[in-house]
This record gives sequence, C-alpha cells and structure tokens, in this order.
Amino acid sequence: MSPRIFLIFLFVLSCLTQRAAASDTLVINKISDLDSIPLINHAAFFQDPSGDMHWQQVMQQSFTPAKKNMFRFIDSSYGKRRVTLWFRITMRNAMEDSARMLLLFQTYAFFKELIVLSQNDTLERQPNYFFNGSRKKDLFYTIVTAAPGEQLTYLVRINNPYQNLGPMTIQSVEAHDASSARNYRRKYATYMSHIVFCAVIVFIILHRLPQYLMGRRSEFLWYGL
Repeated sequence: MSPRIFLIFLFVLSCLTQRAAASDTLVINKISDLDSIPLINHAAFFQDPSGDMHWQQVMQQSFTPAKKNMFRFIDSSYGKRRVTLWFRITMRNAMEDSARMLLLFQTYAFFKELIVLSQNDTLERQPNYFFNGSRKKDLFYTIVTAAPGEQLTYLVRINNPYQNLGPMTIQSVEAHDASSARNYRRKYATYMSHIVFCAVIVFIILHRLPQYLMGRRSEFLWYGL
C-alpha cells in the first residue's frame, strides 16, 4: 500500500470516527429547526447495570447511537424488565442569536433525573411527582438558553422504561407558545359547549331544588335530576 493511499485511508477513518462520536449532536442553524425535535429519535442511550450510577460516571460511558425506531427497539430489547436507561443528546446553537430551548416531557413520560450541561452551568432535576409543591408545568418543562455557538447536553434518566418512557420533545419557547395557542383555539368551541352544558344543569338543579324542599313534591326532584 502506497503512503498516499494509507494517508487517505486514515483520513476517511478519522472522519467516520468523529461522525460516530458526534451522532447524538444536532446543529441548530435557524430557529425553525427548533419547531419540534423528538429527543428519543436522536438521543444515544446507555443502560445503567447498577441503576445507581452518578451522572458524571454515566457521561464517561460508551453510549449506543439511536436506533431507527427507538420505542420498538426498547420494547423488544428490555420488555417489562426493571432497567435504568440514560439518554444523551447535544444541541449546538449555530445561530447568531441566543435560543431559548424547551424540553417537554409529554403524557406518561416520567423521568427520574435530568441533567443539562451548558458552557458555564449545570442544571440538575430530580422531580417528586407525588409530593411536590411546584407548579405542574415545572415538572414537565425545562427551559435553558443557549448562547450563540454554545452547546447544551441533555442527560435524561428513565427508570423502568416500559412504564415511564414517553415522548420527549425539544423545541424553542416561541414554537411551544404558538403550538399551545393553536391547540387552545382549536378546542375553544369544545370548552364553551362544556361550560354551557354545565351551566344549564346547575340552573335546573338550583331552580327545582328549592321547590322540592318547600313542597316536598318528589316530581320536582326527579325533574331536576
């Protein structure tokens, strides 16, 4: 093998290695890239054999790149076994402006621990879903601002994925607010119909109940019911 071919081979190999190492890194070039990113589809994962590893130890482990269909893969690989999985994804803000990134844990996605590593800070969360005085949205929303050129690494610990693993989405705060407003407008008519229906029921009960109490006539009670 000639030296030139050998050097080309080393160069290609180094490129493939770097790509594999950065497979869980997403580059945000414009704000629309943050409309809605399913974390589970892009995050590398690691199974904690002890279930008690500290996140700093976990960061030193070798993560498996994301599979094509992660939910199906996890279901077929672990089934109903009680295992602990860590998911890791890195977001790099390549824009000239800061980006407010929101990690949303949707229905039935209950995480045991969340770590967000930025350039100058580390955010740690270990929520208690049953005895917590925080507002509900604080358990499911996590907002971190990424400066221009800054990287944010998300590390999410899920115990018993069969029960607790659900959709996790990364998006900009602006995209989340716009989506919430659209959902509210779409459901506004349904909300109003429910309110009108309940108001009619309450009016009938309040109108007929005093007549029954004063006259003890059961027909008024049945009519109100």
